[in-house]
Amino acid sequence: MLSTLIEGLPSEIAELLNTAVILGCGHGWGTEKVREVLGIRAWGVDVSAQDVETAVRVRGSTCGDVVLDLPFANDAFDVGLSADVFEHIAPEDVPRLVSELTRTVKYVATLRIAVFPMFVDWGEQLGVGNLHLTVENSSWCSKHFCAAG
Repeated sequence: MLSTLIEGLPSEIAELLNTAVILGCGHGWGTEKVREVLGIRAWGVDVSAQDVETAVRVRGSTCGDVVLDLPFANDAFDVGLSADVFEHIAPEDVPRLVSELTRTVKYVATLRIAVFPMFVDWGEQLGVGNLHLTVENSSWCSKHFCAAG
């Protein structure tokens, strides 16, 4: 996803992209690939403490377990990436996550947000039911990004 983003940008802008934050780093594989393949310093965050523990154990310090209060300075990253994460955040927490993302990312954020319910057996076994807590259209999402600047 990041390589496609960079390839589509004018070279003078692409050269500015040296740091990335990955929201929803899981086991850290994607964060590691951004570092290795693109040569970009990347850090990941995830809400799953178990995934972060695995990422740190297997890949080193690629991930942290804070998403709603990112422990980074303003404009700390040139680019932010998130794939299939926002829909797992409760609707009331989305503005906070958007605010943190826009605060810490200087140039561009690329997001893929599912806008449909997700029912799977293991989610129901956990008593969760729909694993996508926020199922809203792009206008709803855009409203929160516009409000955050």
